[in-house]
Amino acid sequence: MTAETTRTGTARAQPATDKAAPEPPNAAGGQNAMWGGRFEAGPDALMEAINASIGFDRRLYAQDIAGSRAHCEMLVAQGILDTGAGVAILGGLDRILAEIESGAFEFRTALEDIHLNIEGRLAELIGADAGRLHTARSRNDQVATDFRLWVRDAIDALDARGVQVFTNVLGKPLSAPEFAPLFDLLAARDLPVWVHPVRGPNHPDYATETASEFEIWFTFGWPYETSACMARLIYSGLFDRHPGMKIVTHHMGGMIPFFANKIGLGFEQLFENDPDRNPLALRAGLEKAQPLDYFRLLYADTALNGSAASTACGHAFFTTAHSLFATDAPFDARGGRDFIENTIAAVDSLDIAAAERADIYAGNARRLLNLS
Repeated sequence: MTAETTRTGTARAQPATDKAAPEPPNAAGGQNAMWGGRFEAGPDALMEAINASIGFDRRLYAQDIAGSRAHCEMLVAQGILDTGAGVAILGGLDRILAEIESGAFEFRTALEDIHLNIEGRLAELIGADAGRLHTARSRNDQVATDFRLWVRDAIDALDARGVQVFTNVLGKPLSAPEFAPLFDLLAARDLPVWVHPVRGPNHPDYATETASEFEIWFTFGWPYETSACMARLIYSGLFDRHPGMKIVTHHMGGMIPFFANKIGLGFEQLFENDPDRNPLALRAGLEKAQPLDYFRLLYADTALNGSAASTACGHAFFTTAHSLFATDAPFDARGGRDFIENTIAAVDSLDIAAAERADIYAGNARRLLNLS
């Protein structure tokens, strides 16, 4: 057994192996797991193994049970579920939690995931009332809640000082509603988010092509990714919801500092004869009429391959207070020495006081990470 600490409880014991016990099809009371009674026969064993996630999402057991308890209590409080059924469900969930933590619970591959494993066992323990737990609840909501609770617990258990994310998740922007809980969580804990660009050669340079050529996806695509990601987050209203949100952009903000004046005067704005009010910002419902004000809330690191000119440009936009020392070491010809030495030289070339330089090298990071 291994122990895992969570905020949904104390130390959570976990089975030492990640392998779930094999089980023949139709083991869940004669039904075919997620498909219920739609098919007469169960899936082939190979497909069952491919489809099952219980080997890894079993780690969400404490969060799944905590979410189910809260949902059951809500149903009782709203008069949707009678008290007797509520007591039975909560008692069953408590017993399942004890079984899992003692190692007595059998995780079954035929039930695919942690949600069905817990629900299947609950049905065995209390009967038909177990099915009432899904009243006014979707599986997608349950999965999202479990994961959000798990991230919260992991941050607290690890005493994490920030989280790194990529500019998109399988092509979906970070401004998509489903990612809002992550930013809500980190803002509530006053923790920074590092954003790293991600784009591969499979992203074509032109709509008529199928792949990027000459590493354009990397050289120019990554700075664009960072800039586009920040624009989408800003226009989603993130900084209006969380004015103190701390986002650290890689590569000194990508294209943002160089094109600051284009951000400050958008294309549509050119025809509005009002340089201080961006029509896109107004339509998006942003509190600030000038989007550039939001871009200045971002932080940026100095990972620019040691370019003094680029570092000066980025520093002029973000200022000392929002600049943090970083390099892309060890990804150079000398295992990182070039990037480190050249980036130090670039920061040292800035026309700033020694105290400001010290903030870029360490002071800002200490404050951002709440280490001081």
